[in-house]
Amino acid sequence: MGRIDLLTWRAETDAVDRLVDGLLARDGRAQAEAVGAIPDDDGAHRRVWERALLLLSWHAAHGPD
Repeated sequence: MGRIDLLTWRAETDAVDRLVDGLLARDGRAQAEAVGAIPDDDGAHRRVWERALLLLSWHAAHGPD
């Protein structure tokens, strides 16, 4: 994984964390800010939402960590 790829991964991970936190807290403003922070790269929105939905599904099935 090159440096650019690692930076993109980290930016997407931050966006996923912020999005999941906002969704779990039912905080619309935090959700909007998280979506706005998703990098504008090919497929980034899809990857962020897929990862967020995976975490939300886990949380729903097993509770918080």
